[in-house]
Amino acid sequence: MKIDLYPKFEEVFDDKQLEGIFYPLCKISDLAKGLPQSLFFVSTNGLWMDETNETAYNGFSFTIFDIIEGKYAFKGDLNLYKGYTIAQKIFPIIQQDFARQGSTFLSDKMQPEQYIKYIKPRLAVQSSDFDLDYYLETFYAYSINQLNYEQTGNFGAYRAVIDGWSNLGESPQVYETQNFGDIEVNSEYLLPHTVSLDQYTKIGYIIGHEFFHDGNDCYLAYNPTHKNVLCINQYS
Repeated sequence: MKIDLYPKFEEVFDDKQLEGIFYPLCKISDLAKGLPQSLFFVSTNGLWMDETNETAYNGFSFTIFDIIEGKYAFKGDLNLYKGYTIAQKIFPIIQQDFARQGSTFLSDKMQPEQYIKYIKPRLAVQSSDFDLDYYLETFYAYSINQLNYEQTGNFGAYRAVIDGWSNLGESPQVYETQNFGDIEVNSEYLLPHTVSLDQYTKIGYIIGHEFFHDGNDCYLAYNPTHKNVLCINQYS
């Protein structure tokens, strides 16, 4: 398995409206026979869920993407993600600002709360359905991790760089496994009745806190019959 961290958004998704809602984490290729040429780990960290808008394709703990010409195609309901229209609106603003200021933030070891205090006045967001602080903290952790990796080659060092935590050592980035453990035990609570893990080839998982500030892990599986991918989220 070949792993490429932080692929470009347009390489992963076929729809620009998902930007600011889903984060591309890594691309995996050189997979076993019968699997696509490449697959992607992605995450929706930073947004709370409105479970009344769950569908057969996306819910609190899962998302199913069709694969069309090598990219992920979303068939769920974006209304699941509280405040998603605000996320779509402010994401280009904070992304462009980070492109200009990110290296300074990193060298200054700016704390998340400092970043939030810095950027919030530039956004003028007021909504009871959108947790702006949570969204910004998630974006900042992801972006700092990515920038630090691009500059140093060190992956998942957010806590070590910003907070001074000890570095736990090199990570495999993607943990290959054929056993989803708690996912399989709790599948009736995590997945709709229309989804059976037995129909999927289990690929592996990533650990959330290596990409973000929390432990929202992502498990990835592939359905060879329907040619779609199942992303399951579970906190560790």
